[in-house]
Amino acid sequence: MKKKNINRYQLGKRVVSCALALGLTAGSVSFQGNILGQNVKAAQVTNVKDGWYYIKNVNAQKYLQVTNNQSRNGANVELSKGTGVQGQKWYVKHTNDGYVTLTSAVGNFMLDIAGGANYDGANAQIYSAYSGNPQKFSLQPTSKNGSFVIATKCSNNSKCLDDYNFSKQDGANVCQWSRSGRENQQWIFEEVDQSGSTQPSNPQPSNPQPSNPQPSNPQPSKQIEVNCPASAMATRQGVAYGRYTHETYYSKTCRMQRGYTVLLPENYNKNKKYPVLYLLHGVFGDENTFSSDPSSKVREIFYNLARDGKARQWIVVMPNMFAATNPAQRPALTPEGLKPYDNFKNDLVNDLMPCIESRYSVLKGRDNTAIAGFSLGGRETLYTSISYPNLFSYAAAFSPAPGLVPARDWATNHPGSLKPEQVVYPKAGQPNAMKTVMVMCGTADSVVGQFPKSYHELLAKNGVSNIWYEVPGANHDNNAVHSGLYNFLVQVG
Repeated sequence: MKKKNINRYQLGKRVVSCALALGLTAGSVSFQGNILGQNVKAAQVTNVKDGWYYIKNVNAQKYLQVTNNQSRNGANVELSKGTGVQGQKWYVKHTNDGYVTLTSAVGNFMLDIAGGANYDGANAQIYSAYSGNPQKFSLQPTSKNGSFVIATKCSNNSKCLDDYNFSKQDGANVCQWSRSGRENQQWIFEEVDQSGSTQPSNPQPSNPQPSNPQPSNPQPSKQIEVNCPASAMATRQGVAYGRYTHETYYSKTCRMQRGYTVLLPENYNKNKKYPVLYLLHGVFGDENTFSSDPSSKVREIFYNLARDGKARQWIVVMPNMFAATNPAQRPALTPEGLKPYDNFKNDLVNDLMPCIESRYSVLKGRDNTAIAGFSLGGRETLYTSISYPNLFSYAAAFSPAPGLVPARDWATNHPGSLKPEQVVYPKAGQPNAMKTVMVMCGTADSVVGQFPKSYHELLAKNGVSNIWYEVPGANHDNNAVHSGLYNFLVQVG
C-alpha cells in the first residue's frame, strides 16, 4: 500500500473491495507489547461484548484517545501511543438496534461524528451521551488481523472511522470516510482491566509518516437537515415579525456614506443585549438584496427558529459588500471589478461593526458575533473570518464563489485573496479557535460548480474541521440559502 504523498481528497470514488459480514465471530488472542519500557499484556478480542476496551488502529498501531483527556463537548479524538490514560478507554455498549455506543472514560461523553454528518472528512469527537445516530456505530469484522471496521450509523454504514491520511504519528486525526477496506480503517479491540493492571500493547510502527494537522474546530453534534423545513419558512400566526430597516453610516475606509439593512429580533428590547450576525449578499447585490426578496425567507427563518428555541435571537445586519473607494466604480466579473469586495472586510471591521455596536443593544465579543454569506458573500465570509478570527466565532459560506485562492472559472481568472496554505483558523485550544465553520452548496449549482467543495477540502487539508453538505437538486438559488441559513443557526444554537 502506498503511504507517501497520498491526497485523501482524491479518493472519493474508492470502491469497497469486499462485502463485510455483519455478524461477530467468537474467540480471542493475547500478545505482548512494550509500554514505556515495560512488557505488558493486553487481550485482543474478536467477540466484542459490553465492557471497557482500548481501540487500536491497525495502520498506525496507535490508540483512539480523547485529546489531552479533555472532558468537554467537542473535544477532539485522535491517535496516540498506548499509555493507558483515561482518554484511551472506551466502554462498548450494545444497543437494541444492532449498533454500539462508545463512552469515554473521561466522563459521560460518547464518541460522536460531528453534526451527524454523512460526508467524508466529518470529524470524530466526544459529545454528551445521548445515544443518537451520530453516537452509534456498527462493528463489522474484517478478514484480517482479527480487526473491525467501525461503521457510522449517521452515514447508513457507508462510511467508517478512519486514520486520516494514513498517518502513523501521535496526534493523527480520526474522521469519518468512505469505506475502502484498507488498514487505516481497521481497528483492534483490546480488553481493559479497570483496576489498571492491563495496559494497551504498543508496537512501534515502521516508516512513520508526517502527520497532517488535526482538525482544529470540532463541531456541535446536531443533525443536518439538507432541506430547510417548510415550518421554518412559514409565516406563522402569533409571531410578531419585524420590519427590515435601511440605515446609513460613514465609512472612513471608503470615504463615503454607505448603507445597510438591519432586522431586529422579535420584541426587541433596548435593555436586553443580543448577538449579531452579518449576512452578506452575492455579486451585483447590495444591502437590499435579502430584504427586497420575499422568497429569501430570511426574516421567517430567524424569527421562527428563535420562537422554536432552536436558535438565539439575533440582530441581523445586511451590508453593502461592494466597498469601492471610487463612487463611480461599478462591480464587474473581472479581477479589477471584484477587488472592492475584498476591501469590504476593512470597512466591516473598522466602520460598520463599531457603528452597529453604538446604535443597537449588542452583545459584544467574538462568541456573540457570526458572519455568513451567499455566493461571493460566502467567499468573503471565509476571507473575513480567516483574517479576523478574533472577531468571529462562527462562519458559514453558502455556495461560495471562487477567488478565495487563485482559480479560474467561466467568468474570469481570480488572482486569489489568500494562498492555499493561508486558508486556516487557529487550532482548538488556542486563542480565537472557531466554534463553527460551515460550507455547503446545491448539487445542481450551475454557477460555482465544485468550488464550494474545494473550499471544504482545502480547510480539511489544512486541519480545519468544517461542516460540509450538499442540498440535493438545489441550484445557485434560495433553496441553498434557506438550507444553509437554517442549519447554520441550528448548529450555532
